[in-house]
Parts: sequence; structure tokens; C-alpha cells
Amino acid sequence: MCGDKIHYNIRSFGRINGRGVFKKYQNYINEIIPKESIKVDCKFDINNIFDNDNNKFCIEIGSGYGETVTSLALKNKDTNYIACEVYTKGLINILKIKEQYQLNNLKIFNGDARVLLNNIRDNSIDQLLLLFPDPWPKKKHNKRRIVNEQFIQLINQKIKYNGNFVFASDIDSYISQVQELINTTNVFEYIITDNTTEPHWWVKTKYQNKAIQEGRTCKFFEFRHM
Repeated sequence: MCGDKIHYNIRSFGRINGRGVFKKYQNYINEIIPKESIKVDCKFDINNIFDNDNNKFCIEIGSGYGETVTSLALKNKDTNYIACEVYTKGLINILKIKEQYQLNNLKIFNGDARVLLNNIRDNSIDQLLLLFPDPWPKKKHNKRRIVNEQFIQLINQKIKYNGNFVFASDIDSYISQVQELINTTNVFEYIITDNTTEPHWWVKTKYQNKAIQEGRTCKFFEFRHM
């Protein structure tokens, strides 16, 4: 399928830029981010993105400021990472860390992660991270949540057999929704049973710390593709 022909009418993410971002980061917005971001078009092939095709392959959807994906890329040189993010300040921070540590196993995608997923070959992802996605807590906005039956079926196609899908949230209704989808679609199985304990590789993010300060309980899920 040709990437530039895929569109999603319902946006699953919130704001893209904060106040004053265009003036302060004009060079990044006009030049650096467009240059560094993966181009999904008719010529797109994940094999051409990284130098080491034998590496494992992980995608993080909604990388924020990149705390998790940059830490993992630094520790796991045998894994290639794509950080999907639309928030300009987050992308800038990821690119700065990437340059500082020469993370050749890390790329960015500035766009709707579902478009990227649709254009990646089936059975190619070893791990998919979706950590504290935009919660859309109001019931009338629930339809904007990225995780729905269509999304589960999409990642069912893209994640390898025995590959992992990691999900974390502090919103009870979102957690219940994901659990119901996992149970009804029957393509993933639970790996961990203690959902209140962070995985051993975990890195606390700015969003998670805010959730904790506001008294919300964070829960963590790891699912294996069957």
C-alpha cells in the first residue's frame, strides 16, 4: 500500500505545538525535523531505513520527550528503534539526544503512527511500545483513543509471533477498554500479572511523574503475540 494515500479522519493525538514554538525552533520545524523524519511513500521500505537489518525492531508510539526510547536505544545496540511523535518539542529533544550519543539505531517518524504501521511489512516488529497514550478521558472523546479493534487487528498483522505489545496508562476506563479488546480479539496473551509494577527496563517519563503527583495509579501491561 502506498503510504501517502493513507489518511485517518479521527486524530488520536492532542496538541502538536506549544506557545512560541514556531519562532524559537524555526530551524528544526523547517529543516531538521523534515530531513530526519522517515518518509512514508510509495518507495518506503523498512529495510532501507537502518544499516543493520539483522537487528531486532521496536516502535514506540507517542515517544514524548524520548525518555524511554533513547534510553533503550542506548542500552540495546542490537535493536533498531523508531520513535513516533508529533509534538515538536518532543521531537527536538529526541534528535538532540540521538546526536549527543550517536544513536544510529534510532530514527524518528513525525506523523500518525498508524500510517507508518500500515506501510511496514507484516510480521516484522519485535516490540511495540504504547506508553501513556493521549487518554481522551471524556466519554464523547473515547473514539479518538488510538487503541480500538481496528488498531489491535493492525498490530496483529505487524508484530511477529511471540513479539510483544507493551501498554501503560493511568486512566482506568482506557485500561479496561484495552483489556476488553485483548480478551475479545484473542490474538495476544498476558505476560505479566502484576500490573502495578514497572518492567525492569522502565524509565519514568514526564507524563508519568505528573500522573503520580496528581494521585493517579499507573498500570503496566505486556502482551505476547500468539
